[in-house]
Amino acid sequence: MDRWIRAEIRAALAWTRRAANRELDFAEALVVRMPAVFSALETGLICRSKAWVFVDLCADLSPEQAEVVCSRLPPPIPATRPRRTTAVLGADGGASARCRLPAGLCTDVSSRARYVQ
Repeated sequence: MDRWIRAEIRAALAWTRRAANRELDFAEALVVRMPAVFSALETGLICRSKAWVFVDLCADLSPEQAEVVCSRLPPPIPATRPRRTTAVLGADGGASARCRLPAGLCTDVSSRARYVQ
């Protein structure tokens, strides 16, 4: 069955056999062996390249050792973390700030707005 999964991935994404095998092995390692790293990747705590480092460096470790290494990840980012303020040019050409913080945390920041996204 594993052979057919790899073939389906390869055909659907127009990848080489090697790329499909590598990506499937990476996904299996994250989901099955390192759920803490997968969770950190999914929440944005770490990037994909850092997840690859965990998978590569923990490949030769026992499951217990890999679990110890993965348990040292920082806690997940809270879902309601404040985002930065976006400055917008108003109709009169002046900068006004549009706050993208959760409700109740917004303050007037128009005098401090310095960039446009």
